[in-house]
Amino acid sequence: MKLKLIGADPSLTNTGIAICEFDTDTGQLAVKELRLVETDNQKGKQVRQNSDDVRRAREITQALHTACEGAVFAVSEVPTGAQSARAALAFGMVIGILAGLPVPLIQVTPTEVKMAAVGHRQAAKQEMIEWAMNRHPAANWLLVKRGGTMQPVAKNEHLADAVAVVEAGILTDQFRNALAMLTLRAA
Repeated sequence: MKLKLIGADPSLTNTGIAICEFDTDTGQLAVKELRLVETDNQKGKQVRQNSDDVRRAREITQALHTACEGAVFAVSEVPTGAQSARAALAFGMVIGILAGLPVPLIQVTPTEVKMAAVGHRQAAKQEMIEWAMNRHPAANWLLVKRGGTMQPVAKNEHLADAVAVVEAGILTDQFRNALAMLTLRAA
């Protein structure tokens, strides 16, 4: 049986989405599509900050809901801790978006994500990108031509994290238990 799983690395500015397929017979995970939702602040006196925040939240929500169509689960880190009021607001918005997903959410910690990906807690962004691109080379990574060769761009960090959260999610007891129930139901 093949299950559609969604990985999300949500933030108010750059939300990485990994649309994956998990083969329950082989235990293999395949990345089918990567999406980056970029929502910059609209500049200008005509737009109130709170109105712009609603616009950005709506764009992220719509992208995640579209990605979740046909999915069995979504997997994401849930933001914690903020060092400013603005960051706390953004975290709250992201938590609200995750709470409203139309599929069950498997929550993973940053440590679980890094351990599932590269095997240690102190993984750097570039290390996560390299791990994800090596593990899933056929995925539609963000590339730019430099010096005659295609090179990954820094924003792949959000896509790599979205892939890594799915890898961490399939290792959780929550996923294993749900998978056992799905398998029983399908039999």
